Amino acid sequence: MQNLEQIIVDVQQNWVIYASMPFVAAAIGFVTKIIAIHMMFEPIEFVGKKPWFGWQGIVPRNAARMAGIAVDTLSNGCPRRSNTSKATPPMPWISSTTYPKK
Repeated sequence: MQNLEQIIVDVQQNWVIYASMPFVAAAIGFVTKIIAIHMMFEPIEFVGKKPWFGWQGIVPRNAARMAGIAVDTLSNGCPRRSNTSKATPPMPWISSTTYPKK
């Protein structure tokens, strides 16, 4: 185990290495994230030999399922007029508003 003086001497001798570590780590993280984003969206069509040897972007491959989930989430999460009219107190300044007939 090193004492404090040995650590200080090591940092003084190798300060360039210690100073470059965060920049190298940031560059590696940036590159891997860019590659991951490209792999999610590209290629749109399957490239390779089906069914196991090849690649297609995760988003294009699951587009139909993801669209169905988005529609279900949005349609179930939207408030209905019948539900909101019961919970909303009357507002006299908009009482003259007429709603279209169904």
